[in-house]
Amino acid sequence: MHFEDSFFEGEERDGFYISPMVKRAWACELDILEVISRICRKYQIKWFADSGTLLGAVRHQGFIPWDDDIDIAMLRPDYEKFLRYAPRELPKGWRLANGRQDKNPSDAILQVNNSTKLSTDPNHLKKNHGFPYIAGVDIFVIDRIPDDPEEEASFIELTTMAFHAFKEAGREMLIDECDELVQKETRELAEVCGYDFDYDAPIKPQLLKLADRISSIYYDADTERMANIPYYCVNQQRQFSAAAYAKAERFDFDMTNIPVPVGYDEVLRVWFGDDYMTPINAGSSHDYPYFIHWEEDLREEYEKHGVPFPDEFKV
Repeated sequence: MHFEDSFFEGEERDGFYISPMVKRAWACELDILEVISRICRKYQIKWFADSGTLLGAVRHQGFIPWDDDIDIAMLRPDYEKFLRYAPRELPKGWRLANGRQDKNPSDAILQVNNSTKLSTDPNHLKKNHGFPYIAGVDIFVIDRIPDDPEEEASFIELTTMAFHAFKEAGREMLIDECDELVQKETRELAEVCGYDFDYDAPIKPQLLKLADRISSIYYDADTERMANIPYYCVNQQRQFSAAAYAKAERFDFDMTNIPVPVGYDEVLRVWFGDDYMTPINAGSSHDYPYFIHWEEDLREEYEKHGVPFPDEFKV
């Protein structure tokens, strides 16, 4: 994707200043999205803009000024196809984080990253618009929810338990090294689901696989509602009609255009409320910008070699 030099200039939008470094992050994320889109075209995989990216497409025709990442969603069958083909199609050095083959997942959200570490190597910087940090695109999977109230109650109980155990389990920990609640939930899940955990291996990636498997139980059922299950587990509010994702429309998004669900109005009202078209800087769900803590690591590397920290890398 080609970017004019002016794209990387700091600017103010809707009263919010966007720094040149955030612009570089945007450019890297758009490059990643282009690769994802290419893979999806090749294997006929449907995807949709999601969350803040969906709002940005509809309201700003691009990034929300105070947003620093890209979120997309796939229905379960397309998500499964992406997991199957993406590893062989991603460029060398890229990573599919939090997938089923990830031995050390950190989140329940799949992510495509353009690198695995910070780098100031000239070749890396040239390929990544002078951005030394890791850039990524989040991919949410949309699953079907059972229509029967009793089935839904059981579904909620199991998925909530599985995602809670996954979230609380320490990375690279064996089951006996986790706290008592995680141990209790894990053993209960094993019994109820008939799932054979390997208790001699780190438990966190195994819990993510089970949570994902439980979430997909109704993927081929003709139910009326859909949701990203980790969010749905919290209070059952973030759910959508299956009709909202029946097909896609194309909306402009900065240097490109992206597919949005045909029922984007319904989806955005669920996510952001009825006045979603009114710009309100409510902040981010994570520290802004997401790479702010990595700046300190980069500074330490420069200090270690007695070299001044370049102004261009400052957040």
